[in-house]
Amino acid sequence: MQKQIARSDLPISRLVVTWVLMIPLFYFASQGTLWFQKAAANNSADNGGFGRLAGAGSRENIAIAMAVFAFALMPMSQKLRGLCKSAIKNKAISALVLLAMASCVWSQFPDASIKWSLCLAMNTLFAFYIYQRFDPGRQTKLMLLLGWICLVTSYIAVLFFPQFGLNLSSAKGAWEGIYIQKNLCSIMTVFLLSAAFYDRTTTFLSKGLRATYVCMSILFVLMTQSKTGLVLLSGLLVYVIVTRFAMSLRARDKAVTIIIGMTCFVIISVVGFLYSAEISFFLGKDPTLTGRTGIWQSAVMSIMKRPVAGYGYMAFWRGLQGESANASLANGWAVSSTHNGFLAIWLTLGALGLGLVLYSLLKSLKNSLLCMRAGNSPHLNWYACIVFLTIIVSLDEEQMMVPNDLTWILYILASVGLAEGARRIRLGSNHG
Repeated sequence: MQKQIARSDLPISRLVVTWVLMIPLFYFASQGTLWFQKAAANNSADNGGFGRLAGAGSRENIAIAMAVFAFALMPMSQKLRGLCKSAIKNKAISALVLLAMASCVWSQFPDASIKWSLCLAMNTLFAFYIYQRFDPGRQTKLMLLLGWICLVTSYIAVLFFPQFGLNLSSAKGAWEGIYIQKNLCSIMTVFLLSAAFYDRTTTFLSKGLRATYVCMSILFVLMTQSKTGLVLLSGLLVYVIVTRFAMSLRARDKAVTIIIGMTCFVIISVVGFLYSAEISFFLGKDPTLTGRTGIWQSAVMSIMKRPVAGYGYMAFWRGLQGESANASLANGWAVSSTHNGFLAIWLTLGALGLGLVLYSLLKSLKNSLLCMRAGNSPHLNWYACIVFLTIIVSLDEEQMMVPNDLTWILYILASVGLAEGARRIRLGSNHG
């Protein structure tokens, strides 16, 4: 017992399991596409990771994914019973995975649906394992360590291997680091950066390292030239400032401040939608949001053909094959992504899938409010921040339920953690 306690008190960087898990986590951070794979395509106009994930080269990506999952199964095998209990306990998330697997029955490309749904299932179990293996405080430290590794290797790629680290095609000179695409680079950097604001540090050295990490991350996001990343980074900084101010108030005032903040967010979202053309011009984009509005219109037209069941998990964007051919022909170019997480779920898993996603998000938001009203817990605030970032990024990119993706793992950690935190609060337990 004493050895077990002593082992749990060790810094996370001194645990063997930490470095074992860094391999799959690093792979998930790059969304299943290793950094050296993009060199051949870095001089062409098609530099989109999302299309490559489900389309060309998917056999290679699936083979790599299975190898990574086989490696991750080594530590996961010790907690199989606990993982099954977590899957049963978190019904909405498990139902989404089961729906993705079942969609191969009506999918327009059944082989793609079954292969990628199995990857999604493994990804989800891996997230459950992370939550069981590490307490919430160590989860932030784990993601902060991963953030350091991804950030340092990205700087190395940019400075010493520009053929890998820079975009040399569609957005010349934009920093991409170890990632396949600049938007993905900025999204992952911001999500990992969020852990730095909620990690408990005590020593002067650790505080200095955290400040350095924050500055390096912000600089990297700016150098990606990604408007999506800039919006997401701004959202993170505003969220941190507003919630820290709210946490300094009394419990009654916290609720009022949080409700006002959410109301302002809704108003800003509506205004942004009504005046999207003007805002796009201000941000340096065209009124179509770089073709996104046309993609959304085509996606809605395809959704209306299969509104209930969808086209099958990861089985819609297939170039000029299947229904995606109509969307590509309507837009005049080879579309490879919906650029909206909610529309993507509706396209692939139908109204049932979209309903489960919205239910999960609303439940997480409700738990976030309860946890934030109850006290100033850093790890619960981090979970709420992840949910907030997930909603923002899903409005512009296809980041919901993507297989081999770190954002899905982080969302599961947040959803499960907030549910557990809310349960304990209802039972009257004390949260630090």
